[in-house]
Amino acid sequence: MPDSNAPAPGFQFGLANLKPAEPVQKITLTFPDGAKREFPKDTTGLDVAKGISPSLAKRTVAMALDGVVADLNDPISHDAKIELLNREDPRALELIRHDAAHVLAEAVQELYPGTQVTIGPAIADGFYYDFARNEPFTVDSLRLTATSGVVLLLDVPRLADPVRTFDRMKLAAKRMAHTLGGELVDDNQRPLDDAALAAIRAQVEAAAGALARSYIEPGSPRAMALFGA
Repeated sequence: MPDSNAPAPGFQFGLANLKPAEPVQKITLTFPDGAKREFPKDTTGLDVAKGISPSLAKRTVAMALDGVVADLNDPISHDAKIELLNREDPRALELIRHDAAHVLAEAVQELYPGTQVTIGPAIADGFYYDFARNEPFTVDSLRLTATSGVVLLLDVPRLADPVRTFDRMKLAAKRMAHTLGGELVDDNQRPLDDAALAAIRAQVEAAAGALARSYIEPGSPRAMALFGA
């Protein structure tokens, strides 16, 4: 009687064909109280804060690795002493002021087209930005100034590596939203969660792949025509 469990003719299999899963690389982070915890390599400071508690993640705006202040979204690739910094920490305050200066520059250029930006550093008691424009700002014009947000645009056909640019833009947007108490939304004002951002990234990756497979140079007339730019 034939064995119904026997493999189909011409089909061979064996446990030797199975490959073991790649081991997950780990790093060890030491907290200010001396406690040590392992995390996957390249985890971010925000991931660490979320893993401790959601409320801590909301309060945290930056981290210090071995005493050096770093962006909360930077990947951590090695063992280190970590501190999670909140808004009240003087070290984090400088980062907040730096981000706020850039947000100010974006808003001014949106509201006053043609305005040139020069320098805008964080300083001991705040931040400032120097602007150059034909007509000086007045108190009355500034009273009428308001902005509901900052729009970030990704011009895919002009970029050599749009996926990498998107990743950097996403991190910058998340940092600004986290620091300033805002949120990420699409052009219809719908919230953008991680799943939505991943879907957009996949679209960018597909577009970049289409250009590469067709040997179309970024920024070329063919690339611009393909995207209707």
